[in-house]
Amino acid sequence: MFKKLIFGTLLLASITINAQIKQLWFPSQIQIDQQDLRITKSEPVKFQQFILDLSGMAQQLEFANGLDQDSNPVELKLPTVAGEKIFLIKESSVMEDALQNRFSSIRSYKGTSKDGRGDVVRINISPFSFHAVIQSIENGLQYIDPIDKAGSFYRLYSVESLTSRGDNAVCHWEDDGLSQRSTQPQTTVLNANDSQLRTYRTAISATVEYSRFQFLQAGLTVASPDADRLAAVLAAINVTLARVNSIYERDLAIELILVANNDQIIFLDTDNLNNNSAGIVIDQNQTLIDNVIGSANYDVGHIFTTGGGGLASLGSVCNSQRKAQGVTGRPDPVGDPFDIDFVAHEFGHQFGARHTFNGNTGSCQGGNRSGSTAYEPGSGSTIMAYAGICAPQNVRPNSDAYFHQASLREIWSFVNQGGFCSTELTISNDPPTAEAGANFTIPVGTPYRLTGSSTDPQGTALHTYTWEQYDLGPSGLPDGNSTTGPLVRSFEGTLSPTRYIPRLEDVVASGGNSTEWEKLPEVTRAINYRLTVRDNDARGGQTAVDTKQLISVTAAGPFLVTSQNASGTIWLPGAQETITWDVANTDSAPINSSLVNILLSTDGGANFDTVLAANTPNDGSESITVPSNIVAPFCRIMVESVDNIFFNVNQTDFSINAEVITTCNTYDSGAVNIAIPDRVNGQNIQGVANVITVGPSVISTDVNVSVDINHTYIGDLIVEVTNPDGVTSRLFNLQCNDTDDLMVTFDDQGSPFDCNNSTTGTYVPAQPIDPLVGSDAQGNWTMVMGDAAPGDLGTWNTWSVEICSTEVRALSSESFAQIDSFKVYPNPSLGSFTITSSLFSRSSSQLNLYDLSGRQVYAQNMTAQTSQDVNLPSHISSGLYVLELTDGDTKESLKIVIE
Repeated sequence: MFKKLIFGTLLLASITINAQIKQLWFPSQIQIDQQDLRITKSEPVKFQQFILDLSGMAQQLEFANGLDQDSNPVELKLPTVAGEKIFLIKESSVMEDALQNRFSSIRSYKGTSKDGRGDVVRINISPFSFHAVIQSIENGLQYIDPIDKAGSFYRLYSVESLTSRGDNAVCHWEDDGLSQRSTQPQTTVLNANDSQLRTYRTAISATVEYSRFQFLQAGLTVASPDADRLAAVLAAINVTLARVNSIYERDLAIELILVANNDQIIFLDTDNLNNNSAGIVIDQNQTLIDNVIGSANYDVGHIFTTGGGGLASLGSVCNSQRKAQGVTGRPDPVGDPFDIDFVAHEFGHQFGARHTFNGNTGSCQGGNRSGSTAYEPGSGSTIMAYAGICAPQNVRPNSDAYFHQASLREIWSFVNQGGFCSTELTISNDPPTAEAGANFTIPVGTPYRLTGSSTDPQGTALHTYTWEQYDLGPSGLPDGNSTTGPLVRSFEGTLSPTRYIPRLEDVVASGGNSTEWEKLPEVTRAINYRLTVRDNDARGGQTAVDTKQLISVTAAGPFLVTSQNASGTIWLPGAQETITWDVANTDSAPINSSLVNILLSTDGGANFDTVLAANTPNDGSESITVPSNIVAPFCRIMVESVDNIFFNVNQTDFSINAEVITTCNTYDSGAVNIAIPDRVNGQNIQGVANVITVGPSVISTDVNVSVDINHTYIGDLIVEVTNPDGVTSRLFNLQCNDTDDLMVTFDDQGSPFDCNNSTTGTYVPAQPIDPLVGSDAQGNWTMVMGDAAPGDLGTWNTWSVEICSTEVRALSSESFAQIDSFKVYPNPSLGSFTITSSLFSRSSSQLNLYDLSGRQVYAQNMTAQTSQDVNLPSHISSGLYVLELTDGDTKESLKIVIE
């Protein structure tokens, strides 16, 4: 039965409404029955589950209905990944008034965080469920979505927890010659900068198949009343359009509003529309919306289906012959894999934007690439790219929810040349300005960083900065040896105007080398960048753009840090240490960088905020004094140019005044010997599970999982592991087709899976294990295994989980204290030192050297003398060791440092 939520007219106080705030969210770990779950294509691997008082939420949001720009907002508490936050909420309907009034219990709201940190939330509520999308500049994109059909249980998760959308549906566009109509050259910089909010009247039709999916999701049946089913479908369209609007408003100050009689083009039982052919239904939709809505009564039209992928007429908004030619269809039309990867993408085509990927495999081939806008390596990652469907060239499993600068330029050009039919509203938001900074000549094979700035009459606190390479070239993978084409992927903007190429965490991880989607130039070439500044104003975003050019030259580089690259290196406070680097001609023309800074990171390379030497000559060597009062197990060195943008880091962590002890224990299932049930056609996968209980309480720093399975055609298998906190990783996912048997270890630092060698080796899992790391490992670790296809059988023999933990100990003065009868000097040393000991007065003694894992790395028989010199072999690496002297009855030991 259609549940009525009363949204009455209320008298509002003249102050921000907060008296009504009450607890609506309740943490929950209740397991929900399979038949009660909603369908979701993309499952988060890590989430928090809540029960929501949906009726209470509706009552709370009533206070925000009808608030205009000058009204005070309603305060609402929402869970976020950073903890509970209060948001200031106003209604932000995506319906024309007549439609909103008829469906008064289907609402959309918008708000910003009360703490002033710039978090923006979009909320949709109906009698069936609650949805929220939180865009946090600091903590990333977050979702609150219903889990069950009744709308009682919800999960909060971040976009980084999502798995791939898992299909190869593609989109196409019909190009009517828009390029001939556009008079703006590709190099023109265009911004949403006229302080106008543009509203387009939008008609979205729905096939019977789409409608059936949505009302079944809401817990209704085909026998439910038409009014209830129609409301459920409209509520789903409301969620999608609000999500699309959140991007278009922020990036382009464009909003889409459903027309007054949009309910008349939602079909519940019969429709005479081709659900499975985008090429047919695109023309059917034009006729349908013209006939039912009326050509003069809408600006852009679209149809939602469950088949046929996406198809849109390029630059068709406002064009009376083509403005309803937009189709989005997929079997599970929910969530960002539908709303962003498809709907926002297809509307992008209708507003004149072409594809931005430069890959040529998977769905990126076959004529889908647009050579004039192919600025993103591989599949790309922004809305108009093909994230997740161009294997093996996928940059991301799903699209990031923002437009590339090339798309912004195309859409803004279209809006100002052909999309004149919008209603414009002047907003009190002045545009920012962008400054990309000076151009530079840089050495090849060397990381660099880009730093810009911005100004804004309203302030720059919420500005985000997106650096994107703007070079075209042949399709394919990024190639550092190419003189053309994109080398560097796009990343969503951050509060920092500085971007490292590659990302700083990747520079640290790789030791200063190129990564898969951020290649350092190895040849002389030009590299062009554009800096896009977004002001992220909730009233309608304004943007600014500036350009920057780099020239890489083979006359210099790679610039490398050559010291502190041996594992186990330990520095002691107050000691003198030497840092070396390969200048690689960077001190000469054409780069002429005469000075460098030497910086220290004490947090594993996240921040380099300790200056060891400033403005020192770029001569390749510098002696420094180790700072006092530092205990840091994971340190790195950065050498950066003072008058240029290039830099590099040493390749390995070292420690200051600390020792790092890693302990790994393996927990084995013993003999499992479970037959894996074969799937029966038309039935669900029947999984089998086994539990390993980890007894000790220990915070994991690394987890690796091994399996032993006899099974023909392992391409049928799905293997998942869940930690005691309920976080799941899919280790193996229908890979390798007809290969037999799976007897491997899964490790995030392993090799890519080799289907020709599936009975030995250590491989990267299908999904990272990392989300399972960092919590207490004590408790039940569960492995679940399933056979997804009939015809092949197998047995699950055993499995095991390796849990590693790390202990950091400060090196106290006692660590190096000399025992009166046992002295070592110098300590630290380079491997040559002198020992004195009373044990030398005995007939014989032995010297043993152990690393911190207890492994003996050196032994030497000592003769009867007062003191003896020791010269360790060159293969003994730098680090902290335990030196033991024994005569068989007595043992003496000291810690020593080898540099």
